[in-house]
Amino acid sequence: MNEVKNGIASVAKTLETLEQVEGDQFRPIFTTFHEQASTQFSELEKRLKIMEDAFKEVLVLFGEDTDKAQPEEFFATMKTFAQLFEQAKKQNEDRARQEEAQRKRQEAADEKEAKRVAKEQAAKEKAAAKKDPALEQLDQNGLPPTFSFLFR
Repeated sequence: MNEVKNGIASVAKTLETLEQVEGDQFRPIFTTFHEQASTQFSELEKRLKIMEDAFKEVLVLFGEDTDKAQPEEFFATMKTFAQLFEQAKKQNEDRARQEEAQRKRQEAADEKEAKRVAKEQAAKEKAAAKKDPALEQLDQNGLPPTFSFLFR
């Protein structure tokens, strides 16, 4: 910025010392250029000051040393943080999807096992009922007819 400021000042000095030659348009053109450049440069300096103040506020918010921190380093760190954050977020989402898929597989396996056990139990009960004809003749108390005299 100082080089530009010095260059604008140099143009001003040159224009002051330059003699006006009749028919030569150099001085009027460069005077117009100098005025425009000076105005634009002043606006740029104001914007730079606003940006520097805002950057210092950001440094304070992040607990950085406002005298030592450089924008390049700070924003490189922020970029790295953002990239790592997105990577961790993606990993967490992937892990959640994998855990959900595993949970569903386990639920399906548990349900299949429960059906298998129920079917096996029903088959055992049916086989047991066929093997013991006396069990088919149980009375209302669940006892064979020979013991029903106990409940009369």
